[in-house]
Parts: sequence; structure tokens; C-alpha cells
Amino acid sequence: MLAAAAGSIGLFNLLKVLLDRPRPPLLGQLVAAENESLPSGHATMAVAVVGSLVALAWAARGPAARVAMVTAAAAWAAAVGGSRVYLGVHWFSDVVAGWLVGAAWLAVCGAVWSRYRPAAS
Repeated sequence: MLAAAAGSIGLFNLLKVLLDRPRPPLLGQLVAAENESLPSGHATMAVAVVGSLVALAWAARGPAARVAMVTAAAAWAAAVGGSRVYLGVHWFSDVVAGWLVGAAWLAVCGAVWSRYRPAAS
């Protein structure tokens, strides 16, 4: 989970600097945000961190719990993304990009984890 969090922070910060997209106008912001807008770091982290928690808990859960975990994780990510748009600090496309960046990083972490995790006893 730490690798998912740390890597996603580095990735979205790198993308923010490379893409250098301005935030929505200050007049519409309910809170102050001054750095680059694309992708949403909050949306990226929501998918990467909560997704990694779901992945780590996956094997020990039955089908109903898995559905509940995925549903809760998706609702959490949607709420985080929606809040960023509501607060006026991101365009909707910034949030979608954040979700996609988080999902891509989560997939990389999952692939590495499944390749190098210790074998079950």
C-alpha cells in the first residue's frame, strides 16, 4: 500500500508539471488551490490507495464481501472526485484523468505484487 501511495504521488506530481493545466477560475473556487490542475491528485490517490487496500484484503474475503469492498471503493473514489469538482478546484476531466492515472498505477503495483509476493504456505 505504501508503494501505491508513494508512487501515485510521484506520478501525479510529474504529470501536473508536464501538463501544466491551469485550475478553474478563482471566482468559482470554494477553497484555495494554486498548483496545476491536471490530473487530480485526490482522485489519483483515492483509486490507488483504496484500490490497494481492496487488493490486499481480496484473498481473505468471500464473494459478498468482495462486492461490498469494490462497491465501497468505487463510491469513495466517486465522492472524492465529485467533491473536487463541487469545490471548484478541478475540471471534471481532471478528475477522470486522476482516476485513470490511479487505476493505471494500481495495475502496475498489482502486477509487481503478484509477480514478487511470497508464495502462500
